[in-house]
Amino acid sequence: MRASVTAATVALLLFPNAAKAADMKLISSVGVRPVIEELVPQFERASGHKVEIMFGTAVQMKAKADAGEPFDLAILNPPQIDDLIKQGKAEAATRADIARSGMGFAISQNATKPDIATDEKLKAYLRSVKTIATGNPAAGGFGSVFFDRLVERLGIAGETRPKTRHEAPGDFAKPVAAGQADLGVGLISEIVSIKGVQSVALMPDDPASFVRFAAAVGSGARQAEAARALLKFLATPAAVEVFKAKGLTPG
Repeated sequence: MRASVTAATVALLLFPNAAKAADMKLISSVGVRPVIEELVPQFERASGHKVEIMFGTAVQMKAKADAGEPFDLAILNPPQIDDLIKQGKAEAATRADIARSGMGFAISQNATKPDIATDEKLKAYLRSVKTIATGNPAAGGFGSVFFDRLVERLGIAGETRPKTRHEAPGDFAKPVAAGQADLGVGLISEIVSIKGVQSVALMPDDPASFVRFAAAVGSGARQAEAARALLKFLATPAAVEVFKAKGLTPG
């Protein structure tokens, strides 16, 4: 609550004039959805701007932008933002790396955290669970791709594939909370906000297990000033605390 109040206070200082309020559009990866859903309402109240948000996997949102979907601000993975800049669809001067999240397991809040410190222990654990939930690979989510590569490397893909179910983008932890799956695999930032589950960091020292998020204002933005204001707001100290609370490392 303190972080929320402070963020609103900072926003009032940054955007004292709400007379120029605008309606803007944000396209965003679901990897930062918990943060965006908390901070955008604060931004709207303080600035007077209204933000329409479209969530999906970064792959889905990039495809929409490529196809001509209008946006004022985009939050995707860095290579996708860089490609939008290369295409002339996003402003290079506004590009900012905003956060990163590691991969993790979602398990029941009442479950004992597994020991997965070695490959052999990780293999034994994955063999022991009955149902695994990940994102739908058809949607381009990094979680399912990462998990597929992991079990292939461990040599147990043939064992885990039959007991793996695919969920909508960002929803892989929900079946665990509902008792419909023993394990969910995806970004920690998509786990920590789901009630009834806890997160277990997976390969926290491996840079390959991190997903990074970057943002840029659309070059054809109708509300470029409002988009820049939101991007500036996401970098305020109080907003940074919200990123941390939601399982993301800012910057």
